[in-house]
Amino acid sequence: GVAMAGAVTGCAPMAVLGGLGALVHCLNHMLFKTTLFLAAGAVVHATRERSLERLGGLLRRMPFTGSIFLTGAAGAAAIPPLNGFIGEFLILLGAARGVVSGIPAAVETGVVALLVLCLTGALALACFCRVAGVAFLGEPRAALASQPHDPGPWMRVPMLAAACLCPLALAATPWLLGPLATALTLAADLPTGPVDAALASAVVAVSAAAALQVGILFSAGLLWLVRWQGLRRRVVGSAP
Repeated sequence: GVAMAGAVTGCAPMAVLGGLGALVHCLNHMLFKTTLFLAAGAVVHATRERSLERLGGLLRRMPFTGSIFLTGAAGAAAIPPLNGFIGEFLILLGAARGVVSGIPAAVETGVVALLVLCLTGALALACFCRVAGVAFLGEPRAALASQPHDPGPWMRVPMLAAACLCPLALAATPWLLGPLATALTLAADLPTGPVDAALASAVVAVSAAAALQVGILFSAGLLWLVRWQGLRRRVVGSAP
């Protein structure tokens, strides 16, 4: 919608950034939705249960599946440092370029798009917080047909591969923007000059965001390592 509004109003940066954001977000949806579907399938396979309200406490019993699901959920909710953030970030940039363009129709559309993106982002975050909390935290809410357990290696490999592709797609986004911009130029018949200018600004912004998110991932890994080192010789108890 942002891309089409930019094309109709003659705001090329809005059109290019909105279109790039949509294409990047489609790619990322393919990755984190695959991750989520595989994890949900592992839960159904292990528990024989399809009702979310009957689940609970699965993270302790299925730590591998829970970690994979939380990775996909963070991507779907566009939380840095996962890949769902980058597509929405580009669309936000496109809407913002429309707001500052001075073209009345682009300004109005950009303001509406920013408000809608903020609203849908908050709803997605609330949705996946609820799903992850109900299924994986707390205690089981009902007796299950089978004892929950992580899947075997043949199910773990594709789950792990899909989850690992999420941060890798984030890191590769700056190099994907060029081919995507070329496809966008051909499909939408946009002038090359504005496309190149918007692409250059998008690459700088996305590279900075990707570098920041990789730094967040590295810091989280370092903190986990410090925690593991501090607890590995201790007995850690747990209780309901």
